[in-house]
Amino acid sequence: MARRSDHTRDELKTLSLEAARRILDTKGYEAISVRSIAQEIGYSAGTLYNLFDGIDDLIIHMNAELLDDLFTALSGETITGDTEHDIHRMLDAYFRFIGDRKAEWEAITDHALPNGKPVPDWYKTKLDRLMDLLAAVIRPAIDGPDAAHISQQSAPILWASLQGIIALETSGKLKLLTPDSAKTLGGVLISNYLNGLKLTAHQKSATE
Repeated sequence: MARRSDHTRDELKTLSLEAARRILDTKGYEAISVRSIAQEIGYSAGTLYNLFDGIDDLIIHMNAELLDDLFTALSGETITGDTEHDIHRMLDAYFRFIGDRKAEWEAITDHALPNGKPVPDWYKTKLDRLMDLLAAVIRPAIDGPDAAHISQQSAPILWASLQGIIALETSGKLKLLTPDSAKTLGGVLISNYLNGLKLTAHQKSATE
């Protein structure tokens, strides 16, 4: 393929990520490759290697944009201080988002970096921002001096648990366990977890 210079570096990155998402939506995660993306945008594979450190780096950037969009969607929900109400509103927004962008979300769960290759710090920062948002919703439900620590610890626990439920539903295995949907189970999980936090805090204060 002849070399082209129609776009700036930033424009090429945007085109590449958009092409990756189109391939993901139409052909699935396994169809994403440097070659397929290069063909989609009409540039050489070498051009993409000048933009990204291989296909894993490109997918990390694609997934990062999805996390940014998820943060925007969730942070748009008003936090009233009523944890039970707020977190279920956020759960609804979360499942709407995943439902609208199912293929992209599966790329987040399916993609794994090669052994020994660390997740970039800038990507971790995006995840931390989501955990901080979830912790802020949980915080009003917890009393005591350890409230900040417990809410920060609880955020990734709930996040990881929800991802496990969603992964089972996506693979078709959840229906082997229960007729309930991932969203229904997620709501039960959150309610029971919050009740457990409140009960633990009450028992602790009663013994002090």
